[in-house]
This record gives sequence, structure tokens and C-alpha cells, in this order.
Amino acid sequence: MQNRRDFLKTAALAAFGSGLVARQALAGESLLSTIHINKLGLGGKMKMTFFPYELKLRHVFTVATYSRTTTPDVQVEIEYEGVTGYGEASMPPYLGETVESVMNFLGKVNLEQFSDPFQLDDILSYVDSLSPKDTAAKAAVDIALHDLVGKLLGAPWYKIWGLNKEKTPSTTFTIGIDAPDVVRAKTKECADQFNILKVKLGRDNDKEMIETIRSVTDLPIAIDANQGWTDRQYALDMIHWLKEKIKEYQLDYILFGNHHYHTDEKFPYFGHHTENLDMLELYEESAIEGMESGLFCCLAHPDLFMRSYPQFDRHCKLISRHICRTAARFHIPLEYNIGYVAYNEAHDLQTYPCPDFWHIAANEGCTAIIGLDAHNNKDLETPVYYNRAIEELKALKIQRVDSLSLITNH
Repeated sequence: MQNRRDFLKTAALAAFGSGLVARQALAGESLLSTIHINKLGLGGKMKMTFFPYELKLRHVFTVATYSRTTTPDVQVEIEYEGVTGYGEASMPPYLGETVESVMNFLGKVNLEQFSDPFQLDDILSYVDSLSPKDTAAKAAVDIALHDLVGKLLGAPWYKIWGLNKEKTPSTTFTIGIDAPDVVRAKTKECADQFNILKVKLGRDNDKEMIETIRSVTDLPIAIDANQGWTDRQYALDMIHWLKEKIKEYQLDYILFGNHHYHTDEKFPYFGHHTENLDMLELYEESAIEGMESGLFCCLAHPDLFMRSYPQFDRHCKLISRHICRTAARFHIPLEYNIGYVAYNEAHDLQTYPCPDFWHIAANEGCTAIIGLDAHNNKDLETPVYYNRAIEELKALKIQRVDSLSLITNH
């Protein structure tokens, strides 16, 4: 059975060999495309250009710690045989990448060495090999390349991959902190275009923000307060208040991603900075505190700390046991996150899922749900890692669930 990547190559070759348009080859349509692709992809050269661009926001965007009216951005264009694909690197200030860093990285990329844009794996592996980070810049090239190939094939990517666009996962629209009349206006602008709203909290009008949005729409709301709730007691009070609102608004469930200790204003990301015992203990404390709140139905990537902790030592065993016992006590499934497996294999790493952690989870009687954490569209192309995860959990004799308990069932 072909995976989607092999299917793309086969479809592209068919289009090249026949001289017909890829739209006709892929979708069975009778119309000829205005785009004709160089036979077998030989002889053409890709040319990449890029330039800085300032994205101007329609409204002032305010979170707990700052406001801004623009977002720094770098536009990327990849041209091949008269067809251009477009991508961008958008860099909100908190992510640590800058226009200068992106421009410097893109200056190292030489796509003219590739004569065939359909060599997606080879091209993107080359781009990834140029540095260990620079993710925004790499994403810009990735997006532009996929846009180019889609245009050459004359088909949108959901058709190329055989997906149903009606089943596209929903993304959120973020509403920044503002006065009630502005929040109402923002909500009205987006309510009929998105299925989920995300609201920033962290100042003295948190409850007012929620109530104002609810006065306009009953769309599901995701809460983002991880830079604002710096006072522990206030955070706990808000969590319990929101829990009551969840019951009132009949949300289905909320996942718990233990990324920071209370706030990323004071504490760094656990996945990158759990390098000592102090951070490890903070990870344990916040994981248990979150599960005990009763707000969440699943603990995402519970072994996240192994992305940066040097080795699974006796301290890891202890905090893992405490986390797993709490999850088992509250019947909260642990996510067996396979979103990092491909990266681990490519870089000869062992981060998560961490076998030592999951042996403890098995001994403590935990249940697991497999999660993909698909930050990369490649992760959706093959079931290999998912099927492997099923076998690994079966070998550990961990009960696997395929759905999450609704909040109304708690």
C-alpha cells in the first residue's frame, strides 16, 4: 500500500510523462491546466528569494505582559519554471527568533542544487540539516515548497493527500485582552469564521473577558493565561471558576499540557530547560497540581521532561511514580505522545515516549491514549509510528483508550 509521499511521487511522474496537467491526472477532471511541467523534472532550477515584511494587525494585540500592533515576518518565494510558491516565517517576540536570524538562515539555503521540486524529502532534509534550530525559517521554506508543488500539480494539498477537507481540524482565533466594547467587536468579526476561540487572560478583567465573549457567541473557548497568572492562589481560584463555567457552557474536555510552572513569565519551558533537580521537582508539582484541579481529562506528554533531562535517574523514577500514581488515582489517561519519534530516530535521541517512564506507568496501573501532536504535516502521512505505539503499549500491558471522558461524565 502506498503512503501519501509515494503517491505524490507516482502522481507527479505520471503528470510528467504524459505532459498532461496534474489536476487532470489526480482529480480526473477534463480541464487542461495552464501549467505544463518540465518532463521528468529535469533541466529546471529552483530559485528562492526572501525579504522582511511587517504584518500590521487590525487591532492592538494585548496579553498580560505587553501589547503590540505588528508582527515581524519574512516572506519566502520559491520559483520554478515560471511558477511561484509562497511561504512565510512569522515571529512573535516570545519565540526567540528574529528577522535577522531568519534572514541569516535563509541566506545559507541553496535550492538551485535541486532540479526537481518533487524531491520533497531530500530538499527538506537538506534544509533541516543546516542548523539544529531556526524552525520558523525552515517552516517558511517548507510552506513555500509545498505551495509550489501543489501549484505544479494543479491541486490543493488535501486532494493530493486524499483528505476530506470537511474533516480539517479546527484552529483557533485569538482574542487579546481589551475593553468590553472592543472584545465584542473582535468576537463578532470572527465568530462566523472559526469553530474555536482562544482568549488571552492575565490582567484584572479575566472574568469580564469571558463573560463579554459569552454575550456574543457560544463557540468553545480555549483559555491562554500562561504568561499572566503569576500569583499561585489567584491561578487556583481562576481554575475553579473556569471549571464551573465549563459545566455551564458544556465544553467536551480540556487537555493538560504541562509546559511551564504556573507561568512562562518567570519559568522556562519544561521541554527545553528541565536540566536539574529543581526544575524536575517543579515539573512534578505542577503536573500533580493540574491533575488534582479536576479541570483536565488527559495529561499530555507526561514524560516531556526527558526532552532535556540528561538521563532517567533515581530522581526521574521518583517523580514519575508520583505523577503516575496521581493519574491512576484520578483516572486521568496519560498521552503516549509519538510526535517526537521521527525526530528522535533522525538524530539518534531518546526523549519521549520514554520507556523507563512508561514501565512505571504500567506498574502504577495507568491508562494511555496515543497522541500524534502533529506539528509537522509529515506525521500524518504514515501509520507506522501509531501502529508501533499500539504494539508497545500492548507489550507493557497498559490499557489503551481511544476516546476521552467528557467533562459532564466526571
